[in-house]
Amino acid sequence: MKYPEIQWGIQKVIIDKLDGEKGVERFLRDELFVAKNGDKPFTLSLDKKPTTYSEMKWGIMEAVINKLGGKEGAFKFVRDELVVSAHIIDCDTDPRVHDGFKIHKHIPGGQLEWDSYRVSLQDCREENSNGHDFLKKVRDGNSRFSNGPKMANANVLDFLMSNWNMLPKKLWRYNKKIVFGGTIYSNSESRLFVRCMKCKIYFGDDVLESYYESLDKIFYDEFTAIEIRKDDVLDGFSD
Repeated sequence: MKYPEIQWGIQKVIIDKLDGEKGVERFLRDELFVAKNGDKPFTLSLDKKPTTYSEMKWGIMEAVINKLGGKEGAFKFVRDELVVSAHIIDCDTDPRVHDGFKIHKHIPGGQLEWDSYRVSLQDCREENSNGHDFLKKVRDGNSRFSNGPKMANANVLDFLMSNWNMLPKKLWRYNKKIVFGGTIYSNSESRLFVRCMKCKIYFGDDVLESYYESLDKIFYDEFTAIEIRKDDVLDGFSD
């Protein structure tokens, strides 16, 4: 054992302060990070109810303690000298625009805490439907719920392209073209586009691509919309 001073009782405190096993997974995936108390304006609201962690292996706890900064960092975390913060995406600002394009419509999304447990993919394609039909079906489906999911805009895409390590493994295995339909672009010919992301494994290496897709094109089975929900998604992107 690398940290004999950190007994199971202290480990349980650390897990509780990370919001349980889900928080541990997010922390190890870099969705959450540790900062000095008071340094960051956004911190997690932690679930304080008693929990048990029968399946938490020491190898995982060792990885957590390493990311906390070793024994000293772990004890600082327990003493509340360090806090856990989440990555916040500003979905109200203008996203990236490449040469030859301009923003046609951008749906603001507020200050979004990136949490892969609240992300889902939605397939809305119908036979011979184009991108316009695809986005309309996603929006119509979500309008049935007053507190329903929101289609992610291009701010989320820009964040993920710069933080690809926060993409859970399941997303890489989907091999889908993921549509960020909350932002619509136009080109010099007034044709409308959305930005998409494709994750794939190429000769054993993870490859992440971002590109523009015309809404006039037929959206085949490989297209799916990325949505952000207010509550956890059982079959979302969590590993």
